[in-house]
Amino acid sequence: MKTKRQGQSKLFVVLATLLAIVFFSFAGETDVKAAEAYTQNYTPTRKSPLKKIEYINRGDNTFDINVTVDLSVYYPNDVLGIQEYDLTAWTNGTSGKEYVASQCGNIDVGKYVHTHQIRGEHRKHVKPGEKFWIKYELCKDVQLEEYGPYRDFEARELTAPTIKGPEQTENLFSKVNRYTWSVKSSNGKEYSEINAEMEATKAPGQGESLWAYNKDDGMIYGRSFTNKIKALVYRDLESKEIDITGEKTGMVLVIAKDAASAKKAGDAITLKDSDRVIFDQAAYTKSVAAKDYKFQMSSDRYDQLIGYIDASSYSYATAHIVEVYNYSTKNGEGSLFKRYVIKGSDNYQRSFKLTGLKPGTAKHYTVHLIRTDSSGTEYEYIDNQYWTLKSASFKTPSVSGVKFAPKKAKLIINVPSTQAGKGLSTMYVYKGNKKIKTIKSNGKTRITFVYSGSKASTSSYKVKAVCAKNTKITKTSKAKKPVASKYKRQGWINPNINAITPYATATFVRLSND
Repeated sequence: MKTKRQGQSKLFVVLATLLAIVFFSFAGETDVKAAEAYTQNYTPTRKSPLKKIEYINRGDNTFDINVTVDLSVYYPNDVLGIQEYDLTAWTNGTSGKEYVASQCGNIDVGKYVHTHQIRGEHRKHVKPGEKFWIKYELCKDVQLEEYGPYRDFEARELTAPTIKGPEQTENLFSKVNRYTWSVKSSNGKEYSEINAEMEATKAPGQGESLWAYNKDDGMIYGRSFTNKIKALVYRDLESKEIDITGEKTGMVLVIAKDAASAKKAGDAITLKDSDRVIFDQAAYTKSVAAKDYKFQMSSDRYDQLIGYIDASSYSYATAHIVEVYNYSTKNGEGSLFKRYVIKGSDNYQRSFKLTGLKPGTAKHYTVHLIRTDSSGTEYEYIDNQYWTLKSASFKTPSVSGVKFAPKKAKLIINVPSTQAGKGLSTMYVYKGNKKIKTIKSNGKTRITFVYSGSKASTSSYKVKAVCAKNTKITKTSKAKKPVASKYKRQGWINPNINAITPYATATFVRLSND
């Protein structure tokens, strides 16, 4: 008599079998990557104890297979006397069954789970997506075909997964934006280099880089952290020549974490002939680029300097854009300082002013000239020299004096024009070692005042100038004494002239011959 509990148990087995069938129907749709394995799991039943099938990609578009069974479904009574197993697997070929496996052997039924390998080198191997059948039977004696108590074994239909080939890496190359022609020197010999700036369709993410890889020679040509990258495409330095211009190349742009990954990704790209990049010939780049400019400067105040750039040319093409870059004698070219667009303008001169400088401040710059052709491609020229602009130094003022009387003198302070501006300097006037006046620069280059005091006309005077931007910078003039005034006066010589003005020398001029 069947109990309720037994009914529930059989219902569970039926449901489990249905779930296994549903699972199996979708499992074959999964892709397996090259050199990888994929596992399909099943619910063991008394008709087929399969628990797991592992497909191992052999690399030749076929699989090795591991079959795992679970004998717990036969416990306790249906394993009595069982000593061997019989495993067969086959496909349905055009001429009938083609065996994948036919193997048997001893089995320890005291252990639930067993795994058998199908590695038959002399038999057929299962192909990706191919249907095949596996039948697993328990025997008391295979040779005598004496099966165990449970005899209703059935073959299970399976479908091998498909193999997914290597992922096709996308070539991110979009276009060439700019060619940069640089004139350089090595051991006193001048040579040229041309770099091509390429643009990618997207930028690398965090921890990634954009790489320029040439499939033709297997070399990395550049690395960038943005969607723009430069690659050296031409160099005419002896023994280090490079020239991949003027012909179709295998240059591709890929995003990868390192150079090895970039090469691997680049090699996975299939290039059509129309996809191959042709870089402009070096001769064309040199013919289009602008090569002529002038760079000058002036410094009317020590705290300022003005740079002048003239991009007009009578011998070469005229630049459309002038870029000025900061330069360090230690670290080389730095960031962009100024960019002037002069295309379509008759005024090819541009200037910039630097303020707030200390005396003698030196600034270094490089100049890039850029022209654009009708296609919109830019051609840049760099002459490999830097320019030094230097603000005026802090100079020494001078002092002179004119005798007015024994206790009076007119003092004249001559201030260098580059430090005469308001607030640029402070001047201290000394009579001997005694400071007699403090003067702030006010824009005048000649400052006068009358000093009255003991021995004013016979004492020595000097002036000390202090830089307002850096008070450690000072300049002191030589000491000078006042001199007698010389002047011209119309009239006749008076014999008492010395008694009239003893601190001046007069020169009389005859106005006529009358």
